[in-house]
Parts: sequence; structure tokens; C-alpha cells
Amino acid sequence: MTYNHASYISDALNGFSIQRTSFPVVYVIVDDASTDGTTSVIRAYLNEYFDLQDTAIAYETDTDYAHIIHARHKENTNCFFTVLFLKENHYSQKKKKDPYLRKWKENAKYLAFCEGDDYWTAPDKLQKQVDLLETNPEFSMCYATCRYYHQDTLKFDKSPWGGRATSLDALLKGNTVPTLTVVERMSVHEKYRLFKDNESAAKGWLMGDYPQWLFCATEGEIVFMDYEVGVYRVLRDSASHSATMKRKLDFSMNMVDIMEYFDDSFAGGKGKRYYEKLRGVLRLRTYAIYGCLGKYVKEWGRMVSRDKSFLFEKNAYKYLAFFISPRLGSLRK
Repeated sequence: MTYNHASYISDALNGFSIQRTSFPVVYVIVDDASTDGTTSVIRAYLNEYFDLQDTAIAYETDTDYAHIIHARHKENTNCFFTVLFLKENHYSQKKKKDPYLRKWKENAKYLAFCEGDDYWTAPDKLQKQVDLLETNPEFSMCYATCRYYHQDTLKFDKSPWGGRATSLDALLKGNTVPTLTVVERMSVHEKYRLFKDNESAAKGWLMGDYPQWLFCATEGEIVFMDYEVGVYRVLRDSASHSATMKRKLDFSMNMVDIMEYFDDSFAGGKGKRYYEKLRGVLRLRTYAIYGCLGKYVKEWGRMVSRDKSFLFEKNAYKYLAFFISPRLGSLRK
């Protein structure tokens, strides 16, 4: 999925094209009516690296919702691109894109993920992960590590991120799964899609990936592969790295709502006290990042009045440093 990623989309397309597999892979790229030239970048990439003249495979068609191009890579013959240039922005209208993808999901056994501003760096990523799932039918999904790249500072993190949660209980403590590293069984993904369509609580979830990993943990084993496969690009104003305090708070509180739902529904509802404390810690962190000392003190006082042990919460003291050095807060946005 991509929208206004003209400066980054080539990295994602290269990450797909470098995959060396013993099986064919269709990369479905959905451009959500970008306005910054992303469409032109994708078209230029197709013209340079894909065989658009092979009429036995390649085709171009127009529908009421998108202009679609399908073609095979000129050199990597197991690499196929299907690009959907949507005619109107679906995100702003809260319109689902999944119905457009079902044609390419029907015969697929596995599903991988990568947003248009992220990219894969390991050419054997898909081969290794599919081999693992092929030989272990009890596994519902697998994932690996990635490297954070901060677009505002143009710097990589020193260490990779990801892992090692592999059970529902472990994932309910926090999301350790980088989306761009995942390969999931299509059968499990389809179960999750039906579950989400029929579960009223899911309608308010702001995260598309984390609840999916939690669901996978209820359907089979999750495997962590300790090797680096790609780059996660941190942009200042994205859903999980929002530039506004309200959006960041809403996103964080919604994450805890998701945790509580899966805990109540699949893990016996054992974590209520933990989630109440987590909400308080996340509020403190957000107020510290944005320099809201009054809100910080009020929230800390509220939490202590409800639970005296919160007076000794290490993070509450740690985040106070953000007020002493505003740069610490800005680095964590």
C-alpha cells in the first residue's frame, strides 16, 4: 500500500525485485490516488524493469475503481508486479481496498507485507520464511528483525528491532513484530479477515497489524527468525509516529484497548491491572514528549491515588528527564 511516497517507493520496489525464490511471487502494489508523483515513479519503474510487451503475461486494464497493470520482471522471472492505481483516495473516504485484492489472494498460500515507505534488504527473505512455514504446518506466521531509519535525521538506529514474542501472552505485553518482516499463512489471514468483519469491537481499532498478529497467536505457533530483512522508515506524521499529541494519545490508548480485547476473549482476562498501569505510563510518556508538565503531574497523581505502587513506577521518573532536556522528547516522537 502506498500514498504520496514518491521519494521512497523505488526502495520498496527494489526490495521486491531482488527477492530470489524457487516459486512465483505476485507483488500487489496499491497506489491510493497519490498526488505527489508516486504514480509516475511506479510507471517509470515498470517501463524500465518489467516486460510490458509479453502479451502472454502482461496486461493493462481499466475498471471503475482503478487502472491496473500486471507484468513479469525482465530478469527475475519469479517476480510479478500487479499495480492498482486507484482513481480516488480510499483512506480519506474510509473505503476498503481488500475486495480489490481477492483475485490475487485466491491461489496464494502465503502473504507478506510492506508499506510503500519501507523496504526489504535481504534477497532471501521470502525463500527462508516460506521454507520454514512449508516444513512446519503448525506455524501460523513468522517474522524477523528490521532496522529503523529516521527520515528527519537521515540516520539508522544502531541495533535492529523486532522479536522475540512468539505466544499470545508475550504479544499481549507489547507488539514486537515489525510488519514488513512478516510472512503469514493465507488461510489464517482469511480467518482473521472474517473475524474482523464480524466482530463489532474491531470496527474501532486504529491498528491494522497488531490485532492480526494477536489473532495468529490464537491459530497456531508464531516463529521469530533472528535475522535482519529490511528497513522501517520513521516519518514524523504517520499513524504510529504522529506529530500531534492527541493523535499519539488516541493511537496509544487504542492499542491498549486491543490488548484488553484479546486478553478478555482468548487469555482469560488476567491482565486488567497491567493494562490500567500501561495506560497511565503511555499518557505520562506522551505528556513528557510534548512538554505538558501540568498534565504529567495530574496524571501521575491520579494513578498514585488509584494504586500506591505507581509512586515507584520507574518510567514515571525516567520521563521526567524529558522536561529537563527537551531534546530527549523530540528524539522519541
